[in-house]
Amino acid sequence: MPRVARPRTKYHTTTSSTAFSQRPTVGEGISSPNFFSSLTPSSKPTTTDIVSAPVSLAPPNEPNSVTNPTEPRTKKEKRVQRHQRWVEKMNAAQFAQRQQQKARDRQSDRSALIRGMSSMQSSLKEVQAGVVAEVLSLGKETKKAEAGNVVSRKARNKAAIREEKRFGQVLRHPDFRANPLATIRQHLANTLTPDSN
Repeated sequence: MPRVARPRTKYHTTTSSTAFSQRPTVGEGISSPNFFSSLTPSSKPTTTDIVSAPVSLAPPNEPNSVTNPTEPRTKKEKRVQRHQRWVEKMNAAQFAQRQQQKARDRQSDRSALIRGMSSMQSSLKEVQAGVVAEVLSLGKETKKAEAGNVVSRKARNKAAIREEKRFGQVLRHPDFRANPLATIRQHLANTLTPDSN
């Protein structure tokens, strides 16, 4: 079967009439001043026509951008950097695991200590019960003894007479006359026990 000739499709429209697309005629040549005059502006440049310095259009977070010169350029440098990031990540994970393990160990130590103290708590309760019973029994005996001292009128009168004599002796004592407050303080320190405060 013979080949069929296809019609050629045109992808561009006709040429534009701008100065770029027009070729100079044979008579003009390239050195013609009219050819370049259409390409240059007719007015003189002003300060507003100045073009700014070149600006990088790459985003700053892009790895190989101009703003980040510390990025590795070779394949080996990239591999080393990737390995370093991986090691840092592993170290951080191990550190977190160690911290959790320490917390678990502290918690188990506390619970073991509390378990060991349960027997001590029961013995402490027994001791406290014994002390309370002792205090209550002593309190009853002392109340009876104090009440028995001054029961009759005759005994109270004798005690009052003794106190009057003692008070007179205290008032006549030279230490009391020199400094009464210091003497009273010394007497209380000698007679009172530290438990009765």
